[in-house]
Formats: sequence, structure tokens, C-alpha cells
Amino acid sequence: MPWFHKMHTHKTTYKNTMNTMRQHIITANNLHFRYDSKQALLEGISFAIQQGDFVGIIGANGGGKSTLLKLMLGFLRPQKGILTPPQTPPLEGEGLPPTRGEYKGGTIGYIPQFSAITQDFPISIRKVVESGATHGWNFLATPPHEKINQLLEQFQLTDIADHLISEVSGGERQRALIARALVQDPDIIIADEPTSNIDIHREKEVFNIFEQLHKQGKTLIVVSHDIFLLKKYATIVFGVNRHLHTHRPEDITEKLIYESYICPDCHHQH
Repeated sequence: MPWFHKMHTHKTTYKNTMNTMRQHIITANNLHFRYDSKQALLEGISFAIQQGDFVGIIGANGGGKSTLLKLMLGFLRPQKGILTPPQTPPLEGEGLPPTRGEYKGGTIGYIPQFSAITQDFPISIRKVVESGATHGWNFLATPPHEKINQLLEQFQLTDIADHLISEVSGGERQRALIARALVQDPDIIIADEPTSNIDIHREKEVFNIFEQLHKQGKTLIVVSHDIFLLKKYATIVFGVNRHLHTHRPEDITEKLIYESYICPDCHHQH
């Protein structure tokens, strides 16, 4: 049985969320950000994300997508503009990227890029997942073992739970990071290219899990290069390349992405 079929449902459903007035949970007004004295990486960014949205983020490499997520998470502060609510940075453990944070309405689960893992850090897959329940790298805290075991089974990691992250495949490491972000049952899931090292079959399964979470009323913010999956699952798409433009998922095409975000000047050339 595919591991996405093992999702457990909750009482709150996406339909119920849609029938109530949805709150704006993350808003930005005229954000500007640059690293040091370099040219602005993000400029004039404004948006509003509502409870229950599934936001897909697309754009060229180096266009500011990951930086935008870090601003939402509170890792970075804009030089200009307002971002609300202000975020408490997710907790961080040695050798691992931050996993979760809090905002005034609940919790945030963060799934970083694959490259954020220190791959030679001596930690098992089980400990990676458990770290989503503890304060950083706190061995004294008691993780919820039933929940941990459920996630290990759901993501087909049980048989390799005691293997070091250096001993497993890139896809298995990435699945461990996704499971880690879900330990605290967060209200918002922010994912930075969560399927970048997973094969096509697994990629679809990950997005099916995201769909199940969305139906439970979760808010998802996902950076992805797969426009076909975003067209299928997202409710709104942000295109980022220094500036931010909002699109309907059905309007996203490879041509639009290329002309708007990869090479915006190319279609003007003759």
C-alpha cells in the first residue's frame, strides 16, 4: 500500500474551513530585502496568505524563493516593509536545519531543502524525526513515541529507522525531514523544494500527503519546480523573481514561467 494512503484524518476538514471566514495568517506589505550591499533580492513584495490556502511558489533559481520563506519563518528580517505576524524562528539542533516555530495562531512545520542537512552528522533517521518534537537537540526531552512510530511507518522509514543519515538515500533523508516537520501536527507547513531529491513516483506521493493535510484545514506553502503538481494541488501560485506576482494555478504554463521568471527579457529580443 502506498504510504500516502496511511494518512490519518482529523475532525477539521478543508470544507469546514472554507465554510467559515478565513483569517489572513501571513501578510506582507512592500517588503524589500538584500544581502549586505548587494542588489535587492526581493523588492516591493506584498501578499496575503489565508488560513487553508495551498500556496505554490515558482521562479528561477536565485530569484528569492528560499529567501522569501526565510522571511516568513523569521530567519531573516526585511530592510523595508511589514511582515505580519512576526515569526518566532523555528528551533534548531546541531547538524540539522530548524524544524518548527510558532505564530500567534499556532505552530509552523518547516521542511528545508535537502542541502540543509549536514549529511555526515552522526544521527539516525529515528533521531531526525524525533528532533521535530524536542527543543532543538535536547536528549532529555521525551518525544511522543507513538506519533514517531506512526510517521516512520507512514513514510516507509521503519526498517531503516536506526540507520545513520549518511547511510541512506537522498530520498529517504528527505522523507525523514518531511516526517520530522509533521511531528507536532503543525497548522502551517512551509516546504522548500521538498521533493528535489525524490523520484517522480515518490514526488506524487508527497504531494498526495500535502493534499490530505490541506483537506484537514492545514495551510501549505510549497516551493516547487513541478508546475504540473502545483496546477493540480495548489489553490494559489506566487511567481517570484525579485518581485512577486500572483497567479491562478490553471494559468501556469512552462511558457509563462520561462518568459516571466527564467528569462523575462528573452521574448522581447528579435
